[in-house]
Amino acid sequence: MNSHCPELPIDRHLDQLRATLRAHNCLIVEAPPGTGKTTRAAPAIVSLVPDDSRAKRVLLIQPRRIAARAAAARIAAEQNCDVGDLVGYQVRFDSRVSSKTRLIAMTPGILLRQLQSNAVLEDVAAVVLDEFHERSLELDLLLGMLRRIQTELRPDLRLVVMSATLDSQAVEQYLVQAPILKVVAQTYPVRVEYNPVHAIAAGGRTKMNPVRRIIDQAIDGTRRAAAAHEGDILVFLPGVGEIFQVEAALERDAAKENWKLLKLYGDMLPQDQDRVLAPCSDRKVILATNVAETSLTIDGVRVVVDSGWARVQRFDPSIGLNMLVLQPISRASADQRAGRAGRTAPGICYRLWDEITGRSRPEHLEPEIQRVDLAGAILELLCWGETEILKFPWITPPTKASVSQALETLRLLGAVDAGKVTALGRTMNRLPVQPRLARMMIAGHQLQIPMAATLAAASLSERDIFDRSLRSQPQRFSDVESHSSECDVTRQVIALQNFITHGQVECELGTIKIAAARNCLRVAEQLHRQLMELLGASSDVAMHTKLQQAMLVAFPDRVAKRRSASNPRGLMVGGRGVQLDGSSCVQKSELFLCLDVDAAGIEAHVRKASAIEADWLNESLLVQRDERFFNPTQLAVVTRRRTYFIDLLLAETPIETRPDEETAQQLAAAAATRFDRLLPPKDKALHSWLARVKWLAREMPDAPLPKFDVASLTDIISGWCFGMRSLEELKQLPWKNLLESLLTSEGRRLLDSQAPESVTLPTGRTVLLHYELAKPPVLAARIQDFFGWTETPRLAGGRIPLVLHLLAPNGRVQQITEDLASFWANTYFVVRKELRGRYPKNDWPENPLLFTKGK
Repeated sequence: MNSHCPELPIDRHLDQLRATLRAHNCLIVEAPPGTGKTTRAAPAIVSLVPDDSRAKRVLLIQPRRIAARAAAARIAAEQNCDVGDLVGYQVRFDSRVSSKTRLIAMTPGILLRQLQSNAVLEDVAAVVLDEFHERSLELDLLLGMLRRIQTELRPDLRLVVMSATLDSQAVEQYLVQAPILKVVAQTYPVRVEYNPVHAIAAGGRTKMNPVRRIIDQAIDGTRRAAAAHEGDILVFLPGVGEIFQVEAALERDAAKENWKLLKLYGDMLPQDQDRVLAPCSDRKVILATNVAETSLTIDGVRVVVDSGWARVQRFDPSIGLNMLVLQPISRASADQRAGRAGRTAPGICYRLWDEITGRSRPEHLEPEIQRVDLAGAILELLCWGETEILKFPWITPPTKASVSQALETLRLLGAVDAGKVTALGRTMNRLPVQPRLARMMIAGHQLQIPMAATLAAASLSERDIFDRSLRSQPQRFSDVESHSSECDVTRQVIALQNFITHGQVECELGTIKIAAARNCLRVAEQLHRQLMELLGASSDVAMHTKLQQAMLVAFPDRVAKRRSASNPRGLMVGGRGVQLDGSSCVQKSELFLCLDVDAAGIEAHVRKASAIEADWLNESLLVQRDERFFNPTQLAVVTRRRTYFIDLLLAETPIETRPDEETAQQLAAAAATRFDRLLPPKDKALHSWLARVKWLAREMPDAPLPKFDVASLTDIISGWCFGMRSLEELKQLPWKNLLESLLTSEGRRLLDSQAPESVTLPTGRTVLLHYELAKPPVLAARIQDFFGWTETPRLAGGRIPLVLHLLAPNGRVQQITEDLASFWANTYFVVRKELRGRYPKNDWPENPLLFTKGK
């Protein structure tokens, strides 16, 4: 090691680290940021490996490209060598490795690719998984694969799991009581200040867009921090879009105060990354995503301004996509960010949220395996030879539902058949992109548009290259381009092609952001090169609609159909409603692909789409079925010959409905929910009888009476429906006779005695009772008709008293009671006095119980 290297906290633990790895093949290192674990632990492991060993390389796995390059550069400097000599790195589309390289910093994706061709890592002595607390899907996948290699084939392979904040107990149990090496950081105190007000005033508006609020708070917080404190400032923002907006707002401040305003995010060019990490005489204000949270050391930072937000990948099963969701960071992440201000001196962290709200944040973000699409990981495992995904040694097992969803996606892409990987699936897995994009590139190669396909893949996988706030007037497409005018991705590809050939930055989509476009083109160039190496050279022909066809192959489950002509709303495979963004150029096509979707809300919002033609659809995914169902408009059972793409209805034709048992069953089920509408509306006696039966069946559930609920009605009616198709036909049945025939003799006796149609009053009048389900029956008659009755009649085995509506001579309700005896004893005299005055010609005896018929 370079003698001028500063001593770091981990240095005094390196002898223990080496001794532990001589005795064990697994080790857990728990060390906060700033302790030197990334740059010092891996070189110490290299010193354990003999020079003549066949397995002599040590792999240092970093979750991000920027961190892998930075770690390699720092270690090489400390080892007095050039990057690519004893120390190197391998990241996506960039490699500095030679035959002499013993220590390689790389991203998880690179090692996953190597495991496909070097399944047991014959030339590797040790693998160090750094920043494991981030629990990315790739890190979890690697841990399981390495552990399987270690336990079944190579017990000599050393495995080290390192993290700043780690659930050591869970990892220790997974690694079967692996020893833990804990390193304490030499950190300085960091004072934390919370925002006393949750949101900046919105200029009189009642609501502010969440992203706008985050941006405004970050601008205000940075200015306040710069005015109050010395030292470099690190500002954490959710994503690249917010970084550029905050940068634009602070440019005048930077010029006035002589700041060096810098950006830091994942897909930066190496030289731009070096500018951020390099020492600087000016004050640095660094606008960063969470890439700066743990993976990088930035000297000179004394102040942290934390927006408290991040964009997190989450899988939305309703549309089959990983979506970047804006959400508050966890408390562990907030502590990591704050710690960046206390590396070499006391610091301060401004948290742009209030302290009370902060307590409700989760302690940790759940592992990525619990929230993202697993299709890429499962394809990796299948190609590696794993046959039972759920039995793979996951540290956190995925759910059966998420595995099934991923396997179905792979089946639709042709990568898997009957649970086994296909030749196409193996080819897809050799391309360093997600399975869908790999499938699109392969289809593009087959259609002789490989460059357009790789440009589209880069455009869909990298950040947006357009500043849409500066959108120009719509440009005219050439005749060749007009064939593809109803495809948002094709227009992006055309804009990139025009940028390449003519340097054109203004287009109908907005102004091209040059740095983002160059990064996208660099990715596309590398993908094109790998595609050609894998499948052979292919000449490019005119794009026309071929790119749209290639995208359809890759996104078959994202086909949508408009609800009506020119309607921006549609229905997608899977049944999710979608709505096209007003800026989409897909205006007319009945069928379209949903390529960039915001799943929030009742209807998914489609930001990018592509028109497609019905005759492009994969015939193996088209299904024709004759379906019988009850049509609520026609009030009849009908049959349609329907054509589906997966489960999306494309077309239907009416065909004859057979009057068989299935039709009778469907008609009966529909009739049961509309039963009262089947009966003759003017037949009051039938409706009264039915109300009595329903009431008594509920009040005496053990009585031998039909229930007439939906389930029992369906069974009853189905036998009467045979040969019929419509409710109109069903209405013609002799309902009174049919329904009364359902009662046994015992049922009829019970109905007449316990739920009679009428009662005879002391005056000799017979009065109908009114029955209503779940309520006592009502008997309404003049008060004089009740003279002579001492008690209220009771029904349903004596349990339910009648509700008596006592009417005045004019027919209006004078009193309602269930206790006639109490009425005579307590209330009648008051009522008698009132009614005698109003109706003097009527007889109002002092004792109504002495009434006898005929008097």
